[in-house]
Amino acid sequence: MTLDYLIVGAGPAGLQLAALLEADGKRDYLVLEQAGIPGAFFATFPRHRQLISINKPHTGSDDPELNLRLDWNSLLSDDPALRFTGYTERYFPDADVMVRYLADFAARTGARVRYGCRVTSVGKVDGVFEVRAGEEVFRARRLVVATGVSQPYRPEIPGLELAEQYAEMSVDPRDYLDQKVLIIGKGNSAFETADNLMETTTLIHVAGPSSIRMAWRTHYVGHLRAVNNNFLDTYQLKSANAILDGDVKRIERDGDGFTVTFSFSRADEVVKRDFKRSTNGFIHGFRYGVRALHRILGARHHDTPWPATPLEPTPEAIADAVVARVNRTSALWQQFGFLADVVTVAGSDARYHEEVPVEYFTGTGLRTPDHDYEHAFVVTLEYGPEHDQVDPFDVTVNRVAQDVAGQAHDAAYLHPVVRHHRAGRVVATHHLAENLENRWDRPETHVAPLVAFVDSCLSSAES
Repeated sequence: MTLDYLIVGAGPAGLQLAALLEADGKRDYLVLEQAGIPGAFFATFPRHRQLISINKPHTGSDDPELNLRLDWNSLLSDDPALRFTGYTERYFPDADVMVRYLADFAARTGARVRYGCRVTSVGKVDGVFEVRAGEEVFRARRLVVATGVSQPYRPEIPGLELAEQYAEMSVDPRDYLDQKVLIIGKGNSAFETADNLMETTTLIHVAGPSSIRMAWRTHYVGHLRAVNNNFLDTYQLKSANAILDGDVKRIERDGDGFTVTFSFSRADEVVKRDFKRSTNGFIHGFRYGVRALHRILGARHHDTPWPATPLEPTPEAIADAVVARVNRTSALWQQFGFLADVVTVAGSDARYHEEVPVEYFTGTGLRTPDHDYEHAFVVTLEYGPEHDQVDPFDVTVNRVAQDVAGQAHDAAYLHPVVRHHRAGRVVATHHLAENLENRWDRPETHVAPLVAFVDSCLSSAES
């Protein structure tokens, strides 16, 4: 049997795609998972068991879409029992709760998963993928690899094999009693480890080639989070610990300890499409990325157009639809700058498309045989272009454009941006004024300027 889809990995991403395909009921698919449970990664990581993905059951709202802005752990489902917020009230949950949640999600959605099935090779014969797992061979027209980071990063440092790895190290602080400890790396895992060892060690040095980047400044949730930064106090207040910027050149055994050769320097980081930007590396980001992938696969392989809602092609109707969405959408909120709502207008036919990857729209578009649109309004939520250079606690700078329509383009904080596309290029851009409570619906501040912008865009094309 040749499947429509074969998915490798039953972590959150693999389960999300499986649940969407299962709900469709139109495609043959199977998930292959080498472990005996879904989400096996969370059975081990993070080592100290506290997740840094927030969980807030008490939001004051009954709107499930709006609540997903503060629920970073739930996968997308119409089943209210599959909201992670119903599993614990802890703001930073224990990883064991995630293991239980993913098992329930797999069971309740009916995801077809083959456990204990380790993929050993992938090939392609006559345009069909052949995936070998043990003695079995699975065939599929399309293959989706959803394994996440399957191997730990090991820098090329001579003698690195002498060091304990994060995945195997003891998490009992007493095992490091009165020792001097060097931690290589400056991410959340490194500082989570340092925080765990501070009470029992004589000193800790945290070393790495790049400078520390704080999530509260960059708005990338994978940078160092405040929940893991207690160690910074001990360094800044001269309490024996230190943070070193530079490269570890080699590690050598020296009696009962080690000698580490270190060179102070700076290094540029790798830059990819969304590397250390937005939220694609986290559940609350890639759950929407997977839903977008599901729609892209439908459009590309099954002639299924992107879901769209019809609109009246008037500036007022378009502005009302945009304002309604930006005030409750979780997808654009979490995937800021990468996912967009798109309003397309072809004469008297206007359509509202939700959660379209910006690069997919600019590269592929949303045209269908019955809708060859002339105008497109691409709506995103974005921070200011230099938001990571702005002190988020300096209200005199950070709120310069607060609720002031004429200064909206200067906003550093998250706010809606509407771009008018015509003939394949951006011809006009409109910023909605930022707002402390993230409500962009004031009649004079937000709605009226947006109506005027849309009207100008549509009118200029007619004149």
